[in-house]
Amino acid sequence: MELESCCHDELAEALAAPSGDVAFAYIDTADAGDLSIAIEGVGPLTWPVTRGQARSLRAVAHLARYGRGEETLLDREVRDTWVIPKSRVKLDGRQWRKTLGPQLKKIHAALGLPPGTRLRSKLHDVLMYERGQFFHAHQDTEKTDAMVATLVVLLPSNFEGGESIVEHAGAQVMLAGGSRSKVSFLAFFADCRHRVRQVTSGQRVALTYALELVGEPEELEVSVGTRKRVASIVEEHFATEAMVNYRGDQALPDRLVYLLDHEYTPRSLGWTKLKGRDVQTAAALRQVAQDGDHDVFLATAEVHETWMCESEGYRSHGYGRAGYRQAVGEGEHPPLIEQHDEEVVLDHWIDGDGRATGEAASPVLPGELAYATPNDACTPFEVEHEGYMGNYGDTVDRWYHRAAIVLRPRSRAFIARAKRDGLYALATVAETARTDRTGAVALARQMLPHWKPNLVHGLPAEEVLGLAVALEDSGVAAEWLAPLALEQVAPHGRWLTPLAETYGEDWVGERVAEWLGEARPERRWRLAPGARGAWIGALQGLASEWGSASSERRALVGEWIHAQWVWLAAHRKGAAEAMDQTTRAALLERLRPSVVELARAAHGAHARATLTEMAESLGSLDAALADDAALLATLRQELGEGYQRWFAQAESRVREVLDIELARPPRASDDWSVPAEWTCRRCDLCGPLQDFLRDPSQRVLEWKLAKHGRQHLHETIDQRGLPVRHQTRRKGSPYTLVLTKTDEVFTRDDEKRTQWRAARALVGLRD
Repeated sequence: MELESCCHDELAEALAAPSGDVAFAYIDTADAGDLSIAIEGVGPLTWPVTRGQARSLRAVAHLARYGRGEETLLDREVRDTWVIPKSRVKLDGRQWRKTLGPQLKKIHAALGLPPGTRLRSKLHDVLMYERGQFFHAHQDTEKTDAMVATLVVLLPSNFEGGESIVEHAGAQVMLAGGSRSKVSFLAFFADCRHRVRQVTSGQRVALTYALELVGEPEELEVSVGTRKRVASIVEEHFATEAMVNYRGDQALPDRLVYLLDHEYTPRSLGWTKLKGRDVQTAAALRQVAQDGDHDVFLATAEVHETWMCESEGYRSHGYGRAGYRQAVGEGEHPPLIEQHDEEVVLDHWIDGDGRATGEAASPVLPGELAYATPNDACTPFEVEHEGYMGNYGDTVDRWYHRAAIVLRPRSRAFIARAKRDGLYALATVAETARTDRTGAVALARQMLPHWKPNLVHGLPAEEVLGLAVALEDSGVAAEWLAPLALEQVAPHGRWLTPLAETYGEDWVGERVAEWLGEARPERRWRLAPGARGAWIGALQGLASEWGSASSERRALVGEWIHAQWVWLAAHRKGAAEAMDQTTRAALLERLRPSVVELARAAHGAHARATLTEMAESLGSLDAALADDAALLATLRQELGEGYQRWFAQAESRVREVLDIELARPPRASDDWSVPAEWTCRRCDLCGPLQDFLRDPSQRVLEWKLAKHGRQHLHETIDQRGLPVRHQTRRKGSPYTLVLTKTDEVFTRDDEKRTQWRAARALVGLRD
């Protein structure tokens, strides 16, 4: 889907008209007579800088580092230059200002900085490039919050090569060569990428300055004609529906997002720190916003593009794309074919008064975007090439740091922000509900089409539940709670009491059925691991609170408890039927705490039917005997007198079954039989395998089988945890599968009897 607004081209053209030609870089020269510099450890410099002075400068210098993300690195393959710190530099500032001051005014005008401001220079360091030294393309780090540009002053010196190249939006300027008697000035915005080519002879010495913008900018006056034209385009933008999903649904855009030409970091973003043409663009959009009753914001814009590209390492013929086909190096990629996807995320919001709003990061939606400078005219800060990926061909991902001016109609201010920021929506509706319940219901109803699980996930569920109570509107409250997941609600089950008091038991029962996926089975996939366990824990508190409440509430909590027992009983049965003994024990042990908690809840709620079913289930599964005994021992401690009433008979039953099992004689030393009771509808191989397993005298089976048959038996033996080793004798055709029963046949029996003895002790038996 297209992110671009229907009015994208018109708006870019209208905003470009009043801007005129504004430079991103400035080059000039001046006489060096006002420049007097001395370097500690070297002495005063003379013009042009001599080779002897260069040697002395190198002696007090150190290799320069460079920044990459949060790191500061030293790598001469990227940056190879000497740096003399400013602490060693003594400059006759009073005399130098006679030349530097007028240059700063020229730079201010050339870069299109707002009237009412001025540039202030701060010396950063002295750089010297000798033969063979260079600095690859990079962007400067902002040294201060007010920094908007960099100034390089080349000192008079003899050198060749070492050209400074500055790039922005597909254009570039270059400062080439040095002068024996003049200083050269190169100023450029801090977001511009620039590089210094390799010096081929001599030495290139330069002062570097951070240029800060100070003063209060005056508001630029935008012509009436431009304002009317831009206002008309903005009005059309907000009145034209855009397709918002692949189903073809359409909706009016909530925002107009206009990407600025320059890059801004969160540190450098601000109305008073805009650069170049962005100053005029901001002035026009701010005045149109004021005239048209729109809120206006600045925000950083992180852009991520995915492109289909030519395949790597092959030569293509036909279809007009022959040519480039070679392995690509780091930082390179094959030619791009077409854009596959684009995402723009806005963050670090600043309102029209320059204050941070705290608004959450949010993606630009289809139909909202406009710009004058496309992304491919900018330089990405990161590029990643991904080779062939099956269904996808080769792709290239590119990321850009940009910024945007955002217009939002005040009439849509709440919904435009709230549908992207669930926490804001929740806080706004809750704040309104404190003084205006009717207004809060209206806001909540406005949010309902956007109040989805992905927005509600991570919100404080207790506040969502509490607000549902405060709304006092059963229909809106039901939809307000619908997106919650069971694991969100369970820790705050106490809120079901005020919900029941406000809307009734039947209403609350419907909400719980939704969260459990019982009323809407298609939602069951949303139940996170552990959600049921958390809900069972919540039922304990409700059982205690509702056990002495009205008969309706006692019946409701009893239904919830019984439903969870049905679920638990099925899972215990499934765990007991697990093929591997170790897995079976682990699964049953994992379920045990939930069974205990549910029994406590059932006892507190006087859920007789559920307690009876729980007691009757114990001792009915031979594979779960040891776990049943452990469970009964825990219940004896937890339930006190209630244990004797509900579980004494179950304990007797488990004791009796254990007695019977332990009375059986141990396995004979020549009994190699293995229980084998399963049905396989896939093959005719499992039958003979089961016959071999049940045979007490046969330990080894040699079986000529094709590959697919051997694989099936390998999987069956491994999945069921059978005490059988399987090997393939790779002779003849087909190969022979050799199955050998292992000593685990006996050790497993010994382990089982040991577990039963321990279980017997737990249920009060004595030797």
